[in-house]
Formats: sequence, C-alpha cells, structure tokens
Amino acid sequence: MSDKLSKAKQVAGDTWSGLASAVSTQWQIRKLQKEIAEFVEERDRLMMEIGHKVYALHGRGKVKNADLLELCRRIEGLGSSVDALNERIRNLSEPAPKGELEETEVEDETSLEEAEEPAEEPSTAPPPPPEEPDSPGENTPATSPPADEA
Repeated sequence: MSDKLSKAKQVAGDTWSGLASAVSTQWQIRKLQKEIAEFVEERDRLMMEIGHKVYALHGRGKVKNADLLELCRRIEGLGSSVDALNERIRNLSEPAPKGELEETEVEDETSLEEAEEPAEEPSTAPPPPPEEPDSPGENTPATSPPADEA
C-alpha cells in the first residue's frame, strides 16, 4: 500500500511541478505582453506627436511631400466638416434673432447677369372682354347739330 501512496505522491508532485512551471511561464508571458503594450502605446503617442508637428509645419507652408500634403488636406476637409456641423448645432440650439433673414440654400449659383431671360409664361387668367363703343350721350364730346338744322 505504501508503494501506491508513494506513487500517488510522485504523480501529485510532478503535476504540481508542471502546474507551477506553467503558471510561471504564463506570468512571464503576461509581463512581456504588458511591456510590449507600453512600448506600442509610447510609439503611437510619438507618431501622433509627429503628425501634429507635420500638420503645424503644413500650416506654415513647409510641407512639400505629396503624401503628407494629401493627408494634411484630408485633415483640413475633416476640420471643415466639423466646423459646419458645429454651426448647424449652434443654429439649432439658438433661435434666429427677430428681423434677421435666414440663409436660403440655392442650387443654381449662376449670376443674374449670366442667366437667360425666362420665356414669358402663358397667363391662366381669361382675356379681358372686348371694349364696347360708347353709347351716344355717354362720355362722348358734345357735337353741334349740322349747320342747316340750326
């Protein structure tokens, strides 16, 4: 019986040793992964800082690289979109002061001088009735009778 007990202790010891080794390995892996995550975070922060500096240089006209110029233009476009949306929010949250005209969207931006004169549209109103000749004695100049009747 002691042989079986001794064998069980051996198996348990081997299992415990294997488990401790696996836990230690996992702990080391987690420690390395945490270190990697910190490096990646610092790298991403530095890349963002480089981007901000390049964009600032772009604002001063010092960026000539075509790839960077395209990215800076895209950033400007996004900034314009954000500004437009913020303006819409302001317009929605603040009523327009009385007496001010609201802006109206216009699809055709052709200037008035360039635009063709529109064709006259047919009228839907009926034409006026024909004028009737004045009846004698109504609003007509007085005529003197012929000379031989006087």
